[in-house]
Amino acid sequence: LRPTITPIAPTKYPSAYPTGLPISPCSSMYTVINGDTCDAIGTMFGVRADSIILSNPSVNAACTNLQIGQLLCIPTSGA
Repeated sequence: LRPTITPIAPTKYPSAYPTGLPISPCSSMYTVINGDTCDAIGTMFGVRADSIILSNPSVNAACTNLQIGQLLCIPTSGA
């Protein structure tokens, strides 16, 4: 299977997201496939794994709960 990368317009998170965290707008959405890790996804997009974790509140701090088919917000590069 090949990863699905869907470009989207940058967006900010709703105000319900915890404040004080370094949140970047999404540059695209990524669909998780078997074997994905936050490190591998971050490498694909040129962002840090912790930026992916912070940009996706459903992902736990260790990034151990990714689900196949889950959509992830990929923050803008350099985040």
